[in-house]
Amino acid sequence: MSPDLATTLERSDLLQAAVDALDEASPIGDPRRVQLVGASCLVAREHALSLRLLMTVGAGTSAISLLRLQYESITRAMWLTWAADDAWLEKLDAAPSVDAERAAGKLPLQSAMLEQLGDKAPKPAYDMLVSFRDAQMKTLNSFVHGGLHPLAGVRDGYPEPLLINVVQCSNALSTMGAMLAAIWTNDPPTIRAAQDIQLEFRDCLPALMKD
Repeated sequence: MSPDLATTLERSDLLQAAVDALDEASPIGDPRRVQLVGASCLVAREHALSLRLLMTVGAGTSAISLLRLQYESITRAMWLTWAADDAWLEKLDAAPSVDAERAAGKLPLQSAMLEQLGDKAPKPAYDMLVSFRDAQMKTLNSFVHGGLHPLAGVRDGYPEPLLINVVQCSNALSTMGAMLAAIWTNDPPTIRAAQDIQLEFRDCLPALMKD
């Protein structure tokens, strides 16, 4: 692992620690919706942590693949916040069973969720999701499906700038999750604290998060 990648990973761990340490007020709103959004954000957090751990052992292919899963979990969290109706909340809040799995399996695909978010989510949040999709999804699909990019990567090695960018993009999704959780509190100090994390860790975020 190169020194620059190592430094990025070290800063990323500090960023995650700052997100975890947010002194958030209690969420306000429908408890079931709050719980489902929180669970989606925790799934995304787990993907981000696993991505960084895989990077440290040189498993770049698996690490990069997890970026898509993290993105989809954050997209789901935003959809649950602003677009999902009560019927979907009931399906996702059900205890696991064959029938519940069948019902939940009909959830909107990523493209449909983004379409629904287009006129319901705050524009900055929606624009961030769309920008990420447009910049990353075609390549990430290649990794998930064992296409050209992972085959070339395991054969020739992954360029350091690519690996650093992947970690930075993962960090951006982590800060989006932190901001979403803060918004649910409707507590100005908590929201400002989440915003400050983006400023403090500008060095390990992609360009779209630095402006």
